[in-house]
Amino acid sequence: MTDSKLSALSTIVPSYLYGEAGGVSGKVVPGIVSLSGGAITTPVAYIDTALPAGYAYFDLWANDIAFDIADNLVFRTSEDGGATFHTGALDYQTTTWSTLGVVIPNASFSSLTFQGHTFADIEGYLSEGTVDPAVAPRKGIVHARIYPGSNATDDLAYVHCNSSYGTTGGGWQNDAISAVVLATGTRQNVLRIGPTFGSGHNLVAVRWVVSGTPNA
Repeated sequence: MTDSKLSALSTIVPSYLYGEAGGVSGKVVPGIVSLSGGAITTPVAYIDTALPAGYAYFDLWANDIAFDIADNLVFRTSEDGGATFHTGALDYQTTTWSTLGVVIPNASFSSLTFQGHTFADIEGYLSEGTVDPAVAPRKGIVHARIYPGSNATDDLAYVHCNSSYGTTGGGWQNDAISAVVLATGTRQNVLRIGPTFGSGHNLVAVRWVVSGTPNA
């Protein structure tokens, strides 16, 4: 891993994830392995990342997230290497807690919701891109922990996400989102992230890295 790449990734993940000699090209701290990552320079509808066998869970770090049209960052999972993804009407169950502050640190909104859907949120309303250029510099930051599940009965895959991003008028919002993949007893091996699937929207900017913690 070159110094320039290491420097770029240091703006995405905390220093304890890249401080070991050799950096993100291998083990970054004992028990954590950097698996994939990159930066988007041309618009894409989604990003797929493998969740290989041998890991208990994965961590996704992403920042500088922006879309061509305002949207949420969402995910789907696959259990067959990305050939198909779970898209059923009740394949995902989501719990969301949000705080919206128009003037820091005053919190003006909070909610707890449950929903079933063909995908699940990682992030709420992110940088509005070309819809409101004044907000575009305030792009979202996301950390998601991904438990892939297993082939044991009722060992479901789930994702817990924490995020922060700018909102219209110079405000801010923090989200905590937990989503369960209702694919009973099947290990998930690919994670797909992007703007709302089927919307025609694109990611126009994101820097991201995925690390894995091996099975004990």
